[in-house]
Amino acid sequence: MTNPMRRFFQVLAVIGLLLSLSGCWGNRPVDERDMVFTIDMANGSPKAPLKMLFQFPTPAALIDYSAHKGLSSKNAPVADVTGSGQTVAQCFNQGQAQVARDLYLGQIQLVEVASNLKPQIFSQALLALTRIGTMDMTPFVFVTKDLTTAMRAQTPQAQFPTLYYSSLYSCTHCATDNLGVRLWQFAAEDQTPGVDPHLPYVSIDPAAQTIVTDRVGLYRHLQFVTALSPQQTQDFGLLKGLANKVSVFIPQGQISLRSIHGSAHLRTAVVHGKVQATFLLNLSSTLAGTATVTHTPAGNAAIAAEASKVLAQNCLRLLKYTQAKDVDPWGVGRMLDWQHPNTFLKFRHWHQEYPKVTMTVHVKLHVYKLGNIK
Repeated sequence: MTNPMRRFFQVLAVIGLLLSLSGCWGNRPVDERDMVFTIDMANGSPKAPLKMLFQFPTPAALIDYSAHKGLSSKNAPVADVTGSGQTVAQCFNQGQAQVARDLYLGQIQLVEVASNLKPQIFSQALLALTRIGTMDMTPFVFVTKDLTTAMRAQTPQAQFPTLYYSSLYSCTHCATDNLGVRLWQFAAEDQTPGVDPHLPYVSIDPAAQTIVTDRVGLYRHLQFVTALSPQQTQDFGLLKGLANKVSVFIPQGQISLRSIHGSAHLRTAVVHGKVQATFLLNLSSTLAGTATVTHTPAGNAAIAAEASKVLAQNCLRLLKYTQAKDVDPWGVGRMLDWQHPNTFLKFRHWHQEYPKVTMTVHVKLHVYKLGNIK
């Protein structure tokens, strides 16, 4: 390489270094932006079928939060704007027209979805969100029928309601079941044959006006079908391997078990042309109380056997319930596609076959003695 050529590349390298040291070159300064933390999606009017809300913390609240100050009664912690249109872009443009700062979507932490959101509108909005360059598809998603109330109800994170949900769903061992679903996970399950997506279902206690997050909502593709009861949600957690603190009470013997958790495995088989699905649950629990004072290894084994039977019956009941609703959140079809692809390809519509699947649940429960901590 000649000296003039070497000097040319040295100058080019220096210019590149200077450009790289200039920070977020071409972007707006942070103090000129409103950082959207939460968006929600609901049905709009016939001419503008999608309605969206964009919620962001106010500058004063951000200053107080960074200084570890409490919530000021003079300043609202968050502000929001709404927009309606045919697309996410049109909703965003309406929202942007209502604020003086740059409405920035690169820091979204939470996506709320109305339970009655039409599947076609939901599909278009989901596709549009995946194409936002600054959005990394990691926000948590939940479904509710009370969109406005869900973001204004009392929470321990009064400054920024979004932080309550992001903290709850980020901690995989804090709640009874680990129900957190990120946007990319929901979108992936929607696009995968043989499995239906699910979302945590948020409701509001009408008396206390507090948030309740102990249920899960089931979808058929992008059509909301039903919200499981709290007990069904605990069984859902066991079958999906998401349980952390499930409890069960057996009246016979006044047996109480807590902190039930463990792994769940699904396998499929095809016998004489019929699909069979077997769920294998390997669980641990702590004995919280019984009618007797003394405990023996034989007694604990009997408790474990009885509790395993009860849990298996509850889980099987939930599986049959989802078959009646024609919803496959377990991915039985997906597992069949992996393990027996030729059989799965014969089914033109998996949802016509799923209700016919023979379900079996095997539970192996280990019981720790009262007072033991694992």
